[in-house]
Amino acid sequence: MAHNKEARKYELMIIFKADKTDDLIAKELEAVKKIISDANGDIFHEDVWGRRDLKYGIKKEEVGYYVVLNFNLEPSKLKEIQDALRINLGVLRCLLIITPDDYTPRKITEEDLDFKKKPKEDKKKEAAKKEEAKEVKKEKKVLKKKVVKEEVIDKKPEITEVVEEVVEEKKPAKKEEKDSKKKLSDLDEKLKAIIDDTDLDISL
Repeated sequence: MAHNKEARKYELMIIFKADKTDDLIAKELEAVKKIISDANGDIFHEDVWGRRDLKYGIKKEEVGYYVVLNFNLEPSKLKEIQDALRINLGVLRCLLIITPDDYTPRKITEEDLDFKKKPKEDKKKEAAKKEEAKEVKKEKKVLKKKVVKEEVIDKKPEITEVVEEVVEEKKPAKKEEKDSKKKLSDLDEKLKAIIDDTDLDISL
């Protein structure tokens, strides 16, 4: 289809009800694409995301089937598509936006999205997991403290041995000091005896 100069680029995200088979949803998608084509729209990109959990319930539904369509369309034809989507019972929600002329859509990969519905965990299970994680952290802290204490105990005997060696080296020094004091004391006594001896003349 030739691109109309008055046409603009649009991106349409559709969330279908996921309570049907993939084949039935594919037929509903073809019906939406036909509405765009009948309005002289030109679909140039299609990206099927598949089933995904909804962040919050829509019309009591917790899972939706996501599809993104990019197309060119005259703005005057836009209301026809919006009205058709609004009365489509198979559509839970849709979002239609205008995209820049230089915008290039890309396919969403499996790394970007999880195509399978993940069962929602019970809040009690989540709380239990958090408690387990806290207990593991506490155990790790206790183990770290025990290791530190063991290192200190191992180092104490080394310090004791060093002190003993220093004491043994200092003992001979104390003995020599006592001997020298004794010799000085004896010398003082001898000098005193000489001075006190009246028979000796020590005057000059």
